[in-house]
Amino acid sequence: MLDQVLVLISSVMVWAKTKPNSVDESVGDGSVPETASENPSDAEQLQGSETAVLTDADWRRRVPSSRYRSWKTLETLALSLNSLGNINAYVVCSGVLYGNGELAFYDDFRAAWLGEATNRIIGDGENIIPTLHVRDLARCVRHLSAATEEQYYVIAVDDGLNKQKEILTAIVDHLGTDVEIPKISYDQAVACLDERE
Repeated sequence: MLDQVLVLISSVMVWAKTKPNSVDESVGDGSVPETASENPSDAEQLQGSETAVLTDADWRRRVPSSRYRSWKTLETLALSLNSLGNINAYVVCSGVLYGNGELAFYDDFRAAWLGEATNRIIGDGENIIPTLHVRDLARCVRHLSAATEEQYYVIAVDDGLNKQKEILTAIVDHLGTDVEIPKISYDQAVACLDERE
């Protein structure tokens, strides 16, 4: 009998409230794995900083935001299918998708193009935004659909360790006018999201 393969594509938002500095010895050490980056300077930068990197091995301690609890449940259910024996189920935790018209950065690009001063940096903007080109996600899924990997949870993100401030500044500088991007607090950002819904 042929094994069936299931690849569930999830979101990094399932990890939104996971504390990177609390290291659980049983599931990973919070350090940067050797394969985390092709660019050694990025990995060295993270090793020397106070930022701990969450890796595939940390999947058991992921804590979602309230909006993504059901996503975490789906991930757990998909991974439990591996106990059946004839199913290889993988979860691909994708970074914020970009590249072929995805909507994640649409409002930022639109505001910059139209010269609107509506872009905002949340907090100090030093947080790393895990991104992934949609074609790289497709390659990852294709690879897993033919693989017999023992690693069933995969975090798929770009090697570039781009910070929120860097991404927004690049968008505004390249598409818009020389507008200063104001900073807002996390609470103000949450209030804006609540107003939109």
